[in-house]
Amino acid sequence: MRTLIFILTIVSFTLSACKSTPYIQKKEYLLTTAHPIPVKSPLRSTIGVNNTVTSSLYQNNEFLYQLKGGKLTHDFYNAFATSPTQIITTATTTWMMQSNMFTNVLSLDLGLNSDYTLKSKLITLAANYSNANLPRADIQIEYILLNKKGAILLDKRYSAREPLLKKTTESLVEAWSGGFSTILNALSKDINDLTKEKKNFLVQSEQQPTALSDTINTDQKIETTLEAHSFKHETRQKFMRLEESL
Repeated sequence: MRTLIFILTIVSFTLSACKSTPYIQKKEYLLTTAHPIPVKSPLRSTIGVNNTVTSSLYQNNEFLYQLKGGKLTHDFYNAFATSPTQIITTATTTWMMQSNMFTNVLSLDLGLNSDYTLKSKLITLAANYSNANLPRADIQIEYILLNKKGAILLDKRYSAREPLLKKTTESLVEAWSGGFSTILNALSKDINDLTKEKKNFLVQSEQQPTALSDTINTDQKIETTLEAHSFKHETRQKFMRLEESL
């Protein structure tokens, strides 16, 4: 009889504990970006957007938190609705379409050829709580722009560190989205600056037709100029990294 009473007591205690423990529902989110201001005259070329790549750290959909002492932890109950790389790829493609910098924007998954290729790598996408008084949302993406020959015209890491106004998941997602919009705006400016010389030439050629050989030679000079700008930018970046390490 005592054994039966003991078992019933254990069962009753277990059921009570289960009732008192609230069920935490897993929530999923997507990053949203602002709409870019479209340029008036697009470059009459096609740009293909590659799928974003990343390290194994961000292949998990769960939110990543950086804590004090450099500790990293994933949040099981708060995650992205799809992979972070897919979010970056889709948003970048949509942004390029809406910016109107190129007449055609396509996904390279279709297997079609393009005049330019835009590659990207997700470097950082984390909530930084290493300083409890200054929490922030960190995001860093590397974008690489190549021409049809495979020459690198742009290779740059874009970073955004957005302060969290509130220590809530909604505030974190909003900060990530704002930082992502800032990165895409900076990317658009850099690409537009690189292609501006070629667009000016195309406008002038419509007003003053030239021989086909002259057009080809001028186009090659423009591509050479773009590659030279890219080399100067890359060299400057190396010097900056060298100075930071000293």
